[in-house]
Amino acid sequence: MLADGYPDGTNPHIRRYTILSRAKNSLFSPICMCKLTINLRHMKVSTAVIFMIIPLMAYSQTKKILFVCEHGSAKSMIAASYFNKLAKKNIPWDTVSRGIAPDSIVSFKTRQLLEKEYLFDPTLKPELLTQEDVAEAEVAFLFYPLPANIHQSNNLNYWLEINAVNNDYQKLKDDIVAKIIPLIDSLSKQ
Repeated sequence: MLADGYPDGTNPHIRRYTILSRAKNSLFSPICMCKLTINLRHMKVSTAVIFMIIPLMAYSQTKKILFVCEHGSAKSMIAASYFNKLAKKNIPWDTVSRGIAPDSIVSFKTRQLLEKEYLFDPTLKPELLTQEDVAEAEVAFLFYPLPANIHQSNNLNYWLEINAVNNDYQKLKDDIVAKIIPLIDSLSKQ
């Protein structure tokens, strides 16, 4: 938060502040600048939004899409990365990539594939799927069956037929993107 106070020329009891706030944990990091007027004599507070970089309404309507694979280091990461690339301006969805038994690092071939198209984020690492992930997701796509400790929900879709045959990650990416394009189209109509 940034605050700059200065006295109003006509009333010494009024202070004006410019406040810059940023929503935490946001993929889009909406920023809103407000003018806040405080009348110290009567303790009245009024605000007026004067500038918005990204509409907060769109931010509040963001839904979560979950991609799950066995190790969380290949199929689900590729799906999340390409979904973000292809849908970034069309629909307000956040993606999450998880694994049933996650690796400690992103697979080498996945990293190579994503780096080639400038999609690799070095801060990402495979994470374990939780019941909370499934519950929070508007829709989930599974490249691997759920473990017994995760309860099924109505929002699950299975993409079990997609595999990296002979470690051909280019074909794997093409198969995933072939599923993602119609998915984005259907989600954009919702």
